[in-house]
Amino acid sequence: MALRKEARQRYGSVEQLSEDLRRYLAGEAVLARTDTFGYRAGKFVRRHRIGVGATALIFLTLLGGIVATSWQATVAREQVRENHRLLYAAQMNLAQQAWETTNIARLRDLVESHRPPPDASPAEDLRGFEWYYLWRLYHHNGERFSLPHTKEVWSVAFSPDGKTLATGDDNGKVKLWDAATGQELRTHQGHTNTVWSVAWSRDGQKLATVSHDKTVKLWDAATGQELVTLKGHTKRINGVAFSPDSKTLATGSDDGTVRLWDAVTGSELRTIQSGAVWVRSLAWSPDGRTLATGLSDRAKLWDVATGQELHTFDLLGLVWSVAFAPDGKTLASGGNDRTIHLWDVQTGQEIAAFKGQSEIRAVAWSQDGQRVASGNTDRTVKLWDVASRQELVTLKGHLGQVWSVAFAPDGKTLATCGDDFTAKLWDLDAALEITTLKDGSDGAVAFSPDGKRLAVGSSRGNIARLWDVATGQELAVYKGHTYLVPAVAFAPDGRTVVTGSADRTAKLWDAATGQELATLSGHSAPINAVAFSPDGRKLATGSFDRTAKLWDTTTRQELASFKGHTNIIFSVAFSPDGAILATGSYDLTTKLWDVATGRELATLKGHIKPILAVAFAPDGKTLATGSADSTVKLWQVSTGQELVTIKGHAGHVRSVVFAPDGKRLVTGSSEGIVRLWDVATGQELLALKGHTDAVNAVAFSPDGYLLVSSSADGTMRFWRAATRQEVVNSGKP
Repeated sequence: MALRKEARQRYGSVEQLSEDLRRYLAGEAVLARTDTFGYRAGKFVRRHRIGVGATALIFLTLLGGIVATSWQATVAREQVRENHRLLYAAQMNLAQQAWETTNIARLRDLVESHRPPPDASPAEDLRGFEWYYLWRLYHHNGERFSLPHTKEVWSVAFSPDGKTLATGDDNGKVKLWDAATGQELRTHQGHTNTVWSVAWSRDGQKLATVSHDKTVKLWDAATGQELVTLKGHTKRINGVAFSPDSKTLATGSDDGTVRLWDAVTGSELRTIQSGAVWVRSLAWSPDGRTLATGLSDRAKLWDVATGQELHTFDLLGLVWSVAFAPDGKTLASGGNDRTIHLWDVQTGQEIAAFKGQSEIRAVAWSQDGQRVASGNTDRTVKLWDVASRQELVTLKGHLGQVWSVAFAPDGKTLATCGDDFTAKLWDLDAALEITTLKDGSDGAVAFSPDGKRLAVGSSRGNIARLWDVATGQELAVYKGHTYLVPAVAFAPDGRTVVTGSADRTAKLWDAATGQELATLSGHSAPINAVAFSPDGRKLATGSFDRTAKLWDTTTRQELASFKGHTNIIFSVAFSPDGAILATGSYDLTTKLWDVATGRELATLKGHIKPILAVAFAPDGKTLATGSADSTVKLWQVSTGQELVTIKGHAGHVRSVVFAPDGKRLVTGSSEGIVRLWDVATGQELLALKGHTDAVNAVAFSPDGYLLVSSSADGTMRFWRAATRQEVVNSGKP
């Protein structure tokens, strides 16, 4: 230290040096120390300024490159995720379009392409209600079995006991199937060309088949032994049917004739000249006295005993199929005019017409005569209610035209076949799962907390109704209002329902019995919105009188009146914690209120037309507003800042609701479409079509797997998604 060059590093005097030596010899601490790292480093830098500077520059450049590369990688990963989301949204919409056009293979491919791999993280699984809804369309459509063939299948027929199904295919084979298990039992081979039609004798012991090879064959149904081959037609034979007593067989051919045969001996009994180029179908009346034929340009009825023509039904185009109702009073026909015609057999007059979207290849009656099924060229099977003249359901699953349909004797199963090389068996109870309720209700909808009941209001009548979600049965009717009842809500405990009416009152009802519990009066104009607080202790009402009121549900007393809007209040909603009330108004604003104090917290401005709907996200951080300006806006509740504007509707947005997980938003509008949106991106994921007028309300079941919409067309529609467990049980998560 005494020899240091820098003065500040040396002893200040001889005395300091002497004292340090004494302390050293005495074993005490001394002032002299080894040079510090900082001292040495500084000294090195001063000696090598250029080298150190260059090294530092290189280091900083490398560090900057690493930071920049990491940032770019992060941006790239985010872009990949964003692109994946956009692709997902686009393909969900394409999948919906595939369903609408009956392109089931395309639907399946699009949906399955977004099933995440087993090692995917939760963030990589983009699936929401839309995916599970689309998946369910082709897994729970009522199809029980698909019976594979190697070529086109043209005809199906149930045995009289319903236990066996016979199919005829393009290979000239007749196959028998166990209707309960879908297992193939045996194959009858003998025809040398396409089998166009198959029919059972009434006792189930014989099977008749006709073919492009111009022959008719009778088979022993139990053994498969060929009993006889009938020849006489000069062109392909299209239809075959046993008489009700099974003693006579009728066949129709492209040679323009109908031939009657003795089913025991095989001898020809009569030839009827149809007067048409082709005879494509035929059917016996239940009493065996009349024969119906579908011809190349019309349908005809014939007296079997005399062969005389009884009635002619003039139609546009070829008649592919005819069928008698079980009581024999009505004949159904279907063909190229895309219509199922019902005819009075006695008078020959048309009774009804069911118009479809495509040509009809086959028609069949249920055994009770209440339903008619049709096979169509658009790959669908339609089921119609005869009494109401309404379509009950459209079955989708075939990948080609549907050429034959047949009801099982018990009416619970339907068999179909097509040129997609399959025959199918459908469970009609499953297929007829409730998808629509037609009771004229068109107001707000609200699920009970357990999701088992649904309350619905009406802007057409002075009542509200309660329905069983599973069965579609009406459970209660809430009567007492004197005018329209557009608003309804369930209490959180499920015991009470509130309704808001144009008679300026709100009423509390016993949910189960429909008994009126209380009437809340105070508004000076119609009430259009009601909402329970999350704890059920408070009730909010919104009115045309420009106020929202808060009520105590125990005392039924008014607690507060929120004044500030300058026009009608159309919607109210509590935040999930019950601390904030949102009100949407015709004055183009949404207001947030402190429930405890009644103080106005914020006014949200941005819409250019009235606010028709408001809804909080499940976490309470976001508010959605729907407007007559055709947009939906998402707002940050804590700041009142607009987060995003969602565009896509072509009409007033009348209802908004978040899915229970908060990741999806559903909207209903005056264009009659229910739309599903990705909250994170604002991308449209589904457009659900089915209503024929404005959608006034939408609601999710508490578990998030059922969406209900009500419409000005007087119907409620049920849009069901598969549960995660259903998907797992199918074999893949």
